[in-house]
Amino acid sequence: MKIKLDKISVVPIRKVFQNETTDFTTWLSLNENLELLGMEIGLNLRLIKREAKVVNSELLIRSQGIR
Repeated sequence: MKIKLDKISVVPIRKVFQNETTDFTTWLSLNENLELLGMEIGLNLRLIKREAKVVNSELLIRSQGIR
């Protein structure tokens, strides 16, 4: 089986997520993306609520402990 590998490159975040609310927040609120972020920062994250009114935050996320 042949596996195609692509080169990793840095791109401006606004090129990928043009709108923070409709693009980035929506992407980050998916469990698989929260899990990826949690693995990178060493925490178990769980989405509590989207568009939460907590200190002008659009996501309310709770750590469930250190990985």
